[in-house]
Amino acid sequence: MTAATFILMHKDQIDASRAREIVKFFDWSYENGGELAEALDFIPMPDSVIELVENTWKEQLTHKGTAIIQ
Repeated sequence: MTAATFILMHKDQIDASRAREIVKFFDWSYENGGELAEALDFIPMPDSVIELVENTWKEQLTHKGTAIIQ
């Protein structure tokens, strides 16, 4: 059984600091979630998928045309 969760955010953020905090939370989830998933007999998110998500944040999340994540 497989499930997916989507993070929906506007590409151009009104509040850059709020967007950074949201990304910070999901970044923490990706860094710590693998071990927690394995402890619960789930398969952790593949590193290639995490990298794809992080690159999307860097490329597409902006505030007034400036990248939010470096």
